[in-house]
Amino acid sequence: MNTPPVTGGSIPETGLNPVNMAFQPPTAEPSANFQAAYCSRLGLAPAAFEKQVLLASLPRYYRPFGVVMWLACRGYFQPDLLLIRAVADCTSVNQVIAEVNYLHKTVFPRQGLARGLLRFRVSGSCVIKFAKQFLPAR
Repeated sequence: MNTPPVTGGSIPETGLNPVNMAFQPPTAEPSANFQAAYCSRLGLAPAAFEKQVLLASLPRYYRPFGVVMWLACRGYFQPDLLLIRAVADCTSVNQVIAEVNYLHKTVFPRQGLARGLLRFRVSGSCVIKFAKQFLPAR
């Protein structure tokens, strides 16, 4: 058999370097943002991202009411949608945590019976937990 000599670099089929035979992983593509990772993994249209994340990030006992409120009075969720739009561009869980912490401390209104006392709003910890399913830690 006439095989060409190996002249340095890695063997493409195996990813091995012929000099020290150490595995060299292929270069990864730049990581996708939260919205792209979520939509591609679940096969959803990007337009459905906000609603799905909003309903998944409400406390469990409020999810049925969340669907009704989404249909009846979508304006109630404007502060929550601001948070979801901010984390949509994040590429790691650390970035999601930073966005949630910043927005909860500076922007989120907590006045009123529903948002303040009953906590009928998106939970920051639920957003972070949800993002961990789709994004790398760093």
